[in-house]
Amino acid sequence: MKNIIIILLLLSCIPTISQDDLLIPFRDGVKWGFSNVDRKIIIPPSFDRVTSFNYGLSLVYDDGKFGAIDQKGNFVFPLDSIALMQLDSNLFIVGKRIESKIKMGVINRNGQIIIPQIYKSIRFKDSILELEDENRKVGVCNLDGQTLIPVEYDFIEIFNDNLCVVSKDENHALFTMKGKQLTKFEYMVIGDFRFGLSKVRKGDLFGYINKLGKEIRPINYEMNYPFSEGFAVIKKNSKYGLIDTLGKVIIKPKYDYLNDIHLGVASYIKDGKWGLVDIKGIEVTLPKYEKINRIYKGVIAAKTNNKWGIISNQGNELTSFEFDNIDIKVNSEIQVRSFGIKKSNFSNEYLLISQNQEWGVLDAKGRLIIPIEYNSIYPFTNEVAIVKKQGKYGLINIKGKKITEIEYDNIEPYIAGSHSLANLGVMLFVKDNKWGVLSKDGEEIVRAKYEHILLTDSKYFIVYNNEKAGILDIVKRKEVVPCKYDQIKKQGIGFDRFVFLDGLAIVVQDGKMGYIDKEGTEFFK
Repeated sequence: MKNIIIILLLLSCIPTISQDDLLIPFRDGVKWGFSNVDRKIIIPPSFDRVTSFNYGLSLVYDDGKFGAIDQKGNFVFPLDSIALMQLDSNLFIVGKRIESKIKMGVINRNGQIIIPQIYKSIRFKDSILELEDENRKVGVCNLDGQTLIPVEYDFIEIFNDNLCVVSKDENHALFTMKGKQLTKFEYMVIGDFRFGLSKVRKGDLFGYINKLGKEIRPINYEMNYPFSEGFAVIKKNSKYGLIDTLGKVIIKPKYDYLNDIHLGVASYIKDGKWGLVDIKGIEVTLPKYEKINRIYKGVIAAKTNNKWGIISNQGNELTSFEFDNIDIKVNSEIQVRSFGIKKSNFSNEYLLISQNQEWGVLDAKGRLIIPIEYNSIYPFTNEVAIVKKQGKYGLINIKGKKITEIEYDNIEPYIAGSHSLANLGVMLFVKDNKWGVLSKDGEEIVRAKYEHILLTDSKYFIVYNNEKAGILDIVKRKEVVPCKYDQIKKQGIGFDRFVFLDGLAIVVQDGKMGYIDKEGTEFFK
């Protein structure tokens, strides 16, 4: 646990090296100090660990204690803290061992106490500090140390618009972030605000409150859902209906089931069949379908006789019902009602459709763009889709034209939230067990010669050969750091962001970490 705390505190200070602040962490053996860009030692290596300078200070760690030094190597804070985290140019969360327990507080750069060291933990959130005491009670103060919400509650969830939910004895109330209580502690649930209203639960019944904490109607629904397009589904007497943001009943509860409004209509179930009803309560279609799915990008899919087709929000059938599947990011009720509308990865209103386990693409008007002949099709991005056929991969554009032959062992643009095809117009490919880089135009901009390539969120990719790591500049199409390191880490919080963050990359050699710059200069020996 001790090592985890040390790593997290050190990583919390992301390097911010400017042109006027060019001291670089330098390792000599197992000790750390600082050099300039020419590797001239400015602060002798004498610490177990350092952070890059931030606001003119580096947090240093040695022999189990934290402190801070300035750019001349002078101590601003001595090495006497168990924990130290920089909040801004002036404020620091500091932890010290007091009577066998770590106590947290906040001090400024001059050592003045802003928040006394009496708390079990202090968490920085959106320009405020959440405090927790030894009894696991929480509260909130601002960066000046002014108490906004006393440390006497069980839980605090911060919303946008200067609002938060405060929990006490398993009940919730709505507060402003300035500490004004807007409701009583009488709700079991207070949800996120959508269209200025939040879903709440009181006992076994549900309703809505506005941002002033006022109930817009009596809390008397068996179930309700967040607002979508200015309307919300409610349930009463085991039937579903619809209300607007003023609480006015638009559709009296009469359906066996009712989805949220999408494109001005909602799908409903009556007597086991699905239909569409609009925001005036007029049934756009009769209940005649086996299933209706709402699909992002303005398309509604319906199923009849166990086959799928597309219908409009006016109820017009845009295709015949002949598809085994229509696949895209479907806005299921769980997704929409719990988390809001989710964006689709499939762009430009194109739909994946299948027959007999083969896939093609339709546009939102039901026109066939790519014939139904592929084993799988990735979503279009940058007007390019990856297709697979008979175990091989290739590229195809939104007009259905092949950009490459279907000849690659694999093509993969995605990794851990990074989307290189969208951001850089490139993707990785594999041919004969070697990795290379392919442009969205089908050009092999880096030939297949690496054992592996690791995407990052920048133009620098990490490449591997002979089990050693190097760095590839995708824009220059050039290996800028040869494959000679045991490991190259993606630098940032948790080492999961960029290489060359602020001009530096982290490398590991023989079990020891160090920094290199974009020219491959090593700041360690």
